[in-house]
Amino acid sequence: MKWGHRRVEVSIGSARITGPWAYLVRTLLFVVGCGLLAVALAHTGDLGTWSQRWGVMPVATVFALVLVVGVILFYLGAVAIVAWLIG
Repeated sequence: MKWGHRRVEVSIGSARITGPWAYLVRTLLFVVGCGLLAVALAHTGDLGTWSQRWGVMPVATVFALVLVVGVILFYLGAVAIVAWLIG
């Protein structure tokens, strides 16, 4: 079987994306997830300053939310890419 000729679907809620656009969506999910995680890592040094300015709980909550969203997007993209590579 040739690579890229499998039927692929991406379902987000009631929207269903099939074909080559599904690969693009999954790749974008992976890239956006990696980007969010990289930005979060780059700004871990600023957490102390932000905590003094806005409070510990809001900063910790938003930081955790950004990490969770980044990990979910990374996971969805990575699983799709690995599944496509393995078959």
